[in-house]
Amino acid sequence: KRRRWRVSRLSEMASVEAGLAHVIQLRRGLQTETAFVQNMLRQGKTPDDAQMTSYLSGLRRKTFSLASLPGMETLEEDLATRFAAIGWDYRADAPAGLLPQLAAVVFWLQSVVAYLGEKIPAIKQAKKTSLKPSSAELQDVQLACERLWILDDRLIPGKDFELDLQRGKNSSWHQGDLAPRPLFKFVKDGALESPAFKTFIQLLDNYEACTGTAEVVTQEERREERAFLNAIADTEVVKYLGEYLTAKKMIKSPAEVQAFLGRLWFTLYKREARDDSSGFEHVFVGEIRAGKVLGLHNWVQIYHQEKAGIFDYMGYVKPRRRATNSLREGPGHEHLLSLQFE
Repeated sequence: KRRRWRVSRLSEMASVEAGLAHVIQLRRGLQTETAFVQNMLRQGKTPDDAQMTSYLSGLRRKTFSLASLPGMETLEEDLATRFAAIGWDYRADAPAGLLPQLAAVVFWLQSVVAYLGEKIPAIKQAKKTSLKPSSAELQDVQLACERLWILDDRLIPGKDFELDLQRGKNSSWHQGDLAPRPLFKFVKDGALESPAFKTFIQLLDNYEACTGTAEVVTQEERREERAFLNAIADTEVVKYLGEYLTAKKMIKSPAEVQAFLGRLWFTLYKREARDDSSGFEHVFVGEIRAGKVLGLHNWVQIYHQEKAGIFDYMGYVKPRRRATNSLREGPGHEHLLSLQFE
């Protein structure tokens, strides 16, 4: 007998505490689950009670691994109510009534996917409305980084630039050139003309490439550093960072964030010789030691090096899967890539 159930009402307000990446991962995972159950339904399969119990328990465990993370408390309560609608006690991870038919599970999954889809833009907006870090963000640096990602006014792939990744490699031990074409198909004219980009690019030629050679910082280079810090000071990313560091008692007030970044990035230290390196040089420019590149975690520098003909892209290293949970984001959604080049 097909049982009737009702879906709990959407929360009217999206909490700024919710981890957007977690919600997106959960929604994608449930879309995969929906396709799996729909396929079973098309094949005419009818699971018995033991099989349905096992499936719902597994689905709950996968959901719990994301919904129980910091900042997801309100959403988890909604999901617990929704699990009850198909006869499953979310908290006890046990049946709580008549088990559903397969068609009802499909409808339930579709409704939860739709529910999460409605939450995503509301969460984004909530995170953009305030530049104050939430309590969950202060407890979990991953959520704080997510807020920075949301606040950042980034270039758009396919519109402002496009990559030609070509063939990937299973590990960094895989040598050889699998990419006969350049990495960048294009970067749109004017895409790097904002004050932040322009002042940033001016800093890229201020450093000795090889470690072991002390840096000599000129007054002009100091002016370029200050110009860059001034250019990014009014961005929402840096404003939020100032609030975050103040709340974490790493600086006394948000007004000190520029000086904090200046010390963090531009203070010289020893890698092989006195004053031969800095945080900015290592991360954004790259250094050469014994013929190998260190750092260089910056696509703008890579773009300029390739454009100048001194960067030969040889393929990317495929990201490792972080877990077997189908509700977690897969390798096709990575924002970070390891490249091989000469």
